[in-house]
Amino acid sequence: MSFRVTSVLRVVAVVVVSAGVLAGGGSAQADEVWYQSYQRSGSAEVCAAQPGETPWQASWGPDASWHPSWEMWANGGRGGWTCGRAITWARDPVASTSYSIGDIGPGGGTVFYDAGAVQSWGRYLEAAPSTWSGGADDPIMAWCSDTTNSVSTATAIGTGAANTTSMLTSAAPFVACTSGAGFSARNYGGGGLNDWFLPSLAELNALDVSRVGGLTTFRVYWSSSQADATTARSQDVGRGGGGAQQGTGFKTLFYLVRPVRAF
Repeated sequence: MSFRVTSVLRVVAVVVVSAGVLAGGGSAQADEVWYQSYQRSGSAEVCAAQPGETPWQASWGPDASWHPSWEMWANGGRGGWTCGRAITWARDPVASTSYSIGDIGPGGGTVFYDAGAVQSWGRYLEAAPSTWSGGADDPIMAWCSDTTNSVSTATAIGTGAANTTSMLTSAAPFVACTSGAGFSARNYGGGGLNDWFLPSLAELNALDVSRVGGLTTFRVYWSSSQADATTARSQDVGRGGGGAQQGTGFKTLFYLVRPVRAF
């Protein structure tokens, strides 16, 4: 679609072309490429900013400066020398899908936590179904195949993914987990996604108190938060969440495991 307008830039031509849908979080519904030009007196006139023009923002394109050209619209359609420039004008962002606690998430799990706004790690947490390992309920397993594996002790919401990655990374003299809670959680592929992880202690607590994930009550679940080289943090589910319900256990103990993911 194209049209011509008159402004403080003398004769101005604007051409708007849809550039398609952008991908990624916070992307625009569709971009428009705007071309603006004004007639100049001849090929020797320098293309320069015009009185009263609004400066283009840097985000509108890699080069918003004026460039010389010759266009047929000038001189009443007889053609002439002009200066022009183009920008990319982003439309309103796509409204991201919102979720409520208890909804089914993108990975086929149950949404159990909403931060209320996008954080560095995402906004929502979803838990895999209790049948995620192929059985009728969450499986029991040791925390890690290497009982001296030393990893992150982070416990906050938003740290479980990094904790799990740390569990699976060799850093001499420590050995990466090749089985166990973190290894199994990361290798779960629900929804065709590969970003599942063992929840941090705070993430596990949020899943417990949400009452929507179907955790087995009065049983102990592993978190990805390490206590020390031989023990990791856990939660006794269904007893109110937090406080006395949280503890530590030797990594060789067999506790229940539930993968979660952030989005």
